[in-house]
Amino acid sequence: QVRPLGDKKTIIVGHNYDNGHTFFSALQEYIKQNEPYLVNGNLQENDWLNRTKIYLANNEGIYVYEIDKQYPISSYDENIRLASQQNELTLLTCLSPNSDYRIATHANFCNFISWQNVPTKVLNYFSQKSYPYNF
Repeated sequence: QVRPLGDKKTIIVGHNYDNGHTFFSALQEYIKQNEPYLVNGNLQENDWLNRTKIYLANNEGIYVYEIDKQYPISSYDENIRLASQQNELTLLTCLSPNSDYRIATHANFCNFISWQNVPTKVLNYFSQKSYPYNF
């Protein structure tokens, strides 16, 4: 049995280019709008991506994670690195237009697929021709 990326908490940081598709821009519900993450100065959790799958690949196969929440954090908050649950993934990107905050997208490991068993549909997610903004 393969362990999810070293059996540790994994954090990946990517740019938000405010266009809904380049790098981590698609993680913000509405481009160039602080809401629903920051409403009247209050930080709010968001669930619009809940149950969405994230696929990470390496030479062993594809690791599947499932998003369970999004929440904003201060750009100076380093506690995100300290809360160490095993088998989880957090994606971080800037909130735009208020770059004083970051959007944390949290997901839990749910499956590993060896390269021999990857369904064509999942394999196609890694096609630069079909999805030119995936990286």
